[in-house]
Amino acid sequence: MSLYHIMTVLLIMLTNDCKAIACLKRALFLAPFEWIIAYNLGLVHLNTQQYASAFHFLSASINLKPDFASSYMYLAVALAHLDDYDNACQAYEKALELEQDHTVSLNYAITLFNKGDYVCNLTISSLTN
Repeated sequence: MSLYHIMTVLLIMLTNDCKAIACLKRALFLAPFEWIIAYNLGLVHLNTQQYASAFHFLSASINLKPDFASSYMYLAVALAHLDDYDNACQAYEKALELEQDHTVSLNYAITLFNKGDYVCNLTISSLTN
């Protein structure tokens, strides 16, 4: 883990998102193939409600490490905020395929509810099983 990445984790804990983004971007410049840096950049952008940027960095993280379920879940959250529900549902399905996690199921159910997709009650009930 690079010094910039460690500093960023500390900045995130102190809720200084702008400095955390700057620090992570510097770390990504120095180590462009570290998936965890792109993942953390995506999370910080989600936290600052910059959903298009979150999508960009989470997609990069998935390209570098396609077997990490949380990347797909947070990508789905970003896509849902960008009103791309079809691709959000696909990302949730991929996350659930990789790992059966209650957090993914809960976020998926919330996205379906917020979309107003009450026809998907079967999907929501299958998530809880």
